[in-house]
Amino acid sequence: MEKYDIPFTLIENLLKFEPDIDVSKPIGDGILAIANEKASVSSQSYNGLVLGVDTVVVYEGQVMGKPHSIDHAIEGLEKLSGMRHDVLTGYCLFDTISQVKISKVVTTSVMFKSLEKQEIINYCNSAYPLDKAGGYDIQEVFETFVSEIDGSFYNVVGLPIESLRQDLQSYKLIG
Repeated sequence: MEKYDIPFTLIENLLKFEPDIDVSKPIGDGILAIANEKASVSSQSYNGLVLGVDTVVVYEGQVMGKPHSIDHAIEGLEKLSGMRHDVLTGYCLFDTISQVKISKVVTTSVMFKSLEKQEIINYCNSAYPLDKAGGYDIQEVFETFVSEIDGSFYNVVGLPIESLRQDLQSYKLIG
């Protein structure tokens, strides 16, 4: 956010707050509920604008969570090889003073190149895929894994900055 001249305070104690998506809801609703929950929990220790965000990778209608092992990451990336998938980021901008919430889900479509298993293994052994939605970090794999991206690159990073900037303009925090 510093790169975009957006002032912020990181609420440290909530960095590992990871509620599960309610699978009884459509994926977009579930991810938005998590972003809203994160903003609400954060608002208990901060007064002002609070941002809650969560990102998921969706392949063939199923959420690919964060892999629980390197083997699970390899398996997930093999599924995405040569295939298109969506990255959904839900965010909730919560003004704790006025109690106004702006909540959105932004979707980006990503097409992976056909990957050799050894490429995937090398990535998983050199990077840390276990804390990444879908097991990958777009900044690390863009040149080697991605053949096409339709939508916001920053959404795949985990924060659709273009959409967020539009919402923040009304607060006069940015130009």
